[in-house]
Amino acid sequence: MHYIHWEKADSTIVTSLWNKNIGETFPMRNHLMRQNSFNHSQVIKNASWLALNENNELVGFIVGKSSGRDGWIQMIMVDEEYRHEGIGKELLKLSEEGLKENGVNNIALGKDRYHYFPGVPANLQDLQRLVKKSGYESDGFEYDMLGDFSAGVSIPTLPAGVTCELLPFKQKNALLEFLQINFPGRWVEEAEDYFIEGGQGREFLIMKDGGKIIGFARINDEKSPVIFQNTYWTPLFDKKVGGIGPLGIVAEERGNGYGEKLVQAAMAFLSERGIQKIIIDWTTLVSFYKRLGFVPWRKYNTYSKNVE
Repeated sequence: MHYIHWEKADSTIVTSLWNKNIGETFPMRNHLMRQNSFNHSQVIKNASWLALNENNELVGFIVGKSSGRDGWIQMIMVDEEYRHEGIGKELLKLSEEGLKENGVNNIALGKDRYHYFPGVPANLQDLQRLVKKSGYESDGFEYDMLGDFSAGVSIPTLPAGVTCELLPFKQKNALLEFLQINFPGRWVEEAEDYFIEGGQGREFLIMKDGGKIIGFARINDEKSPVIFQNTYWTPLFDKKVGGIGPLGIVAEERGNGYGEKLVQAAMAFLSERGIQKIIIDWTTLVSFYKRLGFVPWRKYNTYSKNVE
């Protein structure tokens, strides 16, 4: 067994290995693989590795990312025919060393920008055992929620003066300023990426009160310029699939029921596009979304490790 840098990877071969092992539950597309693991600026060369057998065939890989002191293992995979041979342990070691060389002092599994998972999927038991043995500590759970709304969804009744509308492109800067003030960080960066990729605003629902933005929800479907987290696994479904999230209400307006109204409006806008299945990704608000017709679909264990 030998290990080489990720930069020599062929995305089609990596995608094939992924689908051979977990494609039945998480079907990978080459375009998504390239978007998240090849073209993303936070992928770290010396933290991302390929494992090749004696015939130079790909049997495992790991992708590491970093931003400042924060590091992430986006994904680690070893072909089921080559497990329990120390390959996963070696890949983790190589990636951790590379992340530490880049100044990282804490590593999370998943949760990276353009992540695949917000943790380790609960059904990947071999991976759960590997990371626990490697010193990663579990600190909770995250869920994806799924709802079937084939019967359609109506726009909710809103309080006087409150509206929900798709973002007009000319208000792009107003949205970015709103996000920067109220939700700085990742959500701003993802919105900026969206517009760089040619987004025109149809993926952002904005809630206003008296003309002032008080909330937003991102709504995604197959026409979106970026494959977003809540539409990653659409090949699993025969029906049209859309996703909702992230979303948020300004702090001073929380507690007024606007969050629920915003989600209902997002569901209605997707329904108008013919979307029948809707996914909410990376949430702990299981009871909240159950009230709106969603059920838990996927469960993830969250893990992290201090490497100072």
